[in-house]
Amino acid sequence: MTTNKVKRFGELGRLAEGEEREASRRLKLRIEDVLAQRSKLDQLQTYLQEYRDGGEQTANKKIDPMHWENYRRFLAQLSQTIEAQQVELAEAESRYRDEAARWQTSHARTETLSRLLEKYEVEQQREVATREQKEMDDQAGRSSGKPPIHR
Repeated sequence: MTTNKVKRFGELGRLAEGEEREASRRLKLRIEDVLAQRSKLDQLQTYLQEYRDGGEQTANKKIDPMHWENYRRFLAQLSQTIEAQQVELAEAESRYRDEAARWQTSHARTETLSRLLEKYEVEQQREVATREQKEMDDQAGRSSGKPPIHR
């Protein structure tokens, strides 16, 4: 009886481990995506700050209105791009949290199946030991001419 449980839970455990490995692989991709999106955002914010710093220096000089309007328009577009990147980063972080939850679930399942398998293996070893002991007692009883002792 326990042998069947060991086989079934062993197979379920192997399947769960495969699912956990796949969830781990997907989680790694989500982490890489968050890092890439954050890096893009940092670059854009740095560029905006550098451009603003350059604009302040230019503002102290005489510049024509057309150049000033282009500068303001570019800053507005760059600010919109940063806002869009912030949204992209937030979405990447959300995907990461979802994937982390899926990995945690698959990891917990793998751990549970592993503990059950361990329990059934110990139970199986105990059954085998009991059966072997009974056989040894029966053999000892037959060789001594005494009736077998059943436990």
